[in-house]
Amino acid sequence: MLSKLKSTSKLRYMAILAMSLLPALVSCSAERDPSELLAPQGEPVIVVDATLLVGKQLPPVYVTRSLDPGEPFSASAAAVTDAVVTIMSASGATFEYVASTTDPGKYTPVLAGTTVQEETEYRLEVVVGDKTVRAVTTTPPVFVVDQWLWLDDTATTVLGQLKTFEEIGNEVYNVPENRFTHSIGTLEAWFESLEGVPGYQVGVFSLDLDSDFAVDVSFLDEEDQQEIKEEERNGTSPPLLGEDGKLRLPWFALLFEGRYRLEIYALDNNWFDLVRSVPELGGTNDGFGGNAGDDFESPLFHVEGGIGLFGSAAVHSMGLVIDAPEDLDNE
Repeated sequence: MLSKLKSTSKLRYMAILAMSLLPALVSCSAERDPSELLAPQGEPVIVVDATLLVGKQLPPVYVTRSLDPGEPFSASAAAVTDAVVTIMSASGATFEYVASTTDPGKYTPVLAGTTVQEETEYRLEVVVGDKTVRAVTTTPPVFVVDQWLWLDDTATTVLGQLKTFEEIGNEVYNVPENRFTHSIGTLEAWFESLEGVPGYQVGVFSLDLDSDFAVDVSFLDEEDQQEIKEEERNGTSPPLLGEDGKLRLPWFALLFEGRYRLEIYALDNNWFDLVRSVPELGGTNDGFGGNAGDDFESPLFHVEGGIGLFGSAAVHSMGLVIDAPEDLDNE
């Protein structure tokens, strides 16, 4: 199965695991003493989580603290509610954040509506008491998939080209060009690889939450099937290199019938390094092609004074509909 995308935060589980990771985190910076990077063993570590998307509004910033892995998880205990959070752009603009009154640990921009610019440096600063966490990201250029293609089973002959959101909006879910029977043919995205982008990641979102399986799960009992339906609707691919400007969507990424929204992210170095060094965030299955498959002894955080992710990406989206094969029998 694909690793699950959490709608609130892909990194909140770090608040639980960080204490057990401390001894290994020296490799986050080979030239610095671990005492400069993290608090002493047993002391909570600040965890930040924010991802900027080119052309979208400034995102929320989640601030939590590490918890002892031996203790039961408590969202209220992990949340940091008294942080001073600021994002600054290379142009000199400063964006102040305010703590949410309903979602502990979440901070939102005071000034709404600010759009993330391409190829721009952004700096994050989080102050919690006498601790300061800093991180920097440079956003990628705008990313566009030139063609979403349907090919034969050998991926050598083009059978059709999908309609896009840019062409017809949400009608992509109603046109025959974007409707497919599971396991017939091959879906690929063709694009021009972006200079300075180390890799890509695919997000898969099943939109019809009551739809049935499009694959054979008859070997699973009803309880397991229901659990998959509830927890495996969304997923991410492993980090992908995309060197030839092609990404293939394997069929096992599409477990259900109905509408899907696919998103391809062109990643900055921070996002790319984290998902390729933490399998739980980057997916563990083969099949997309061109995986960044290095082995790492510890996560790669580009965060000073804490851990987590302050990264950025440019994203392009596609919508399609999947039908189950006529002979599928999950009884």
